Amino acid sequence: MVNTLLLICISIVCLQFLTAVVLFLLTRTNYKIPKQNSVNQITILIPFHNEEKRINKLIRSLNKVKPSTNFELLFINDHSTDKTVDLLMKRLKILHQLIPNQGKKGKKHALLEGVKIAAHPHILTWDADISFSKKYLTYLTTLPLADLVILPVQMRSKTWIGKLSSIEFAYMQTLGFGAAAMKNPVFCYGPNLIFSKASFLEVDPKRTDYEIPSGDDLFLLKAMLSEKKSVLAYSNWRLSVKTDAPTNLNAIVQQRKRWFGKMGSLLQPTTSFSLILLIAVQFAGLISLGLVWVEPLFLIPLAIKFLAEIIASTTFVFQKPTHIFVLMVHQIWYPFYLIRLLFPVTTEKRWETTMN
Repeated sequence: MVNTLLLICISIVCLQFLTAVVLFLLTRTNYKIPKQNSVNQITILIPFHNEEKRINKLIRSLNKVKPSTNFELLFINDHSTDKTVDLLMKRLKILHQLIPNQGKKGKKHALLEGVKIAAHPHILTWDADISFSKKYLTYLTTLPLADLVILPVQMRSKTWIGKLSSIEFAYMQTLGFGAAAMKNPVFCYGPNLIFSKASFLEVDPKRTDYEIPSGDDLFLLKAMLSEKKSVLAYSNWRLSVKTDAPTNLNAIVQQRKRWFGKMGSLLQPTTSFSLILLIAVQFAGLISLGLVWVEPLFLIPLAIKFLAEIIASTTFVFQKPTHIFVLMVHQIWYPFYLIRLLFPVTTEKRWETTMN
């Protein structure tokens, strides 16, 4: 019986290892940053609602940017009641516009308001809590664009639970960019997403998700794909923005449930297989941990699993040398976290969809 379980566990984690290697290699196919001769004209949209405690990182990043006519910066105030507007007026030094969302509350409505008044043909959306490197916008200036362009996001945290959630996010980005390389994009990231203004306005009347508070990114991807629009993905970390990871378990579970709820209609056979394999691997890991004291050979599947997860989460592991130890803790924590996903969480109230 023990030997049979050992063979099953080794088989599962070897399949995980092979999948991780394939997905990683696929992400390298869209890693290069190509250049075009023409210069992109991009409107940057930042919808916000009560971001007083989170927006300072973005302000600091923007204040380091050299003024450029290639970019227009629009902040869409979605009925904020805190001091976010005051902070922008006092601390943001570069040219920008503050636009009130006069219509319905909610991020999607705020984005639509901004898209309609954007002066440039391409739109870059950010969340209000992101930060970015000095050369980030320079890279975007000559980057070949499409109807929708998926760009990477790095999730950062100083807390252990935030770091643990960042590992899962790194997995999902490897899966997402791997799927995009196979022309089956399943993920995109609202904190760092470019789309054509004309294409957005063309597909927008056909969307039926505006009363769902979140999912502006994935529902837009779905709309673009349904209308056969062009989608590109660039996985290079130089094109990434940084955002803070959730800092408590309830917030992590809440975020993940939103993600899985939104992505259901976009699942392809490859991504469905990867998610099923992820669950199977956790069972194999738990069995191996439980029986390694009986049979030391169970260290083999544990070692293969750990190596596979290093490959799948390279964007997290290589941020800091100490992250390898966080990944070790993740081996034990993650199965119990998946069980926690089965239980309900309180509703998030950050974005609303009620009438003004």
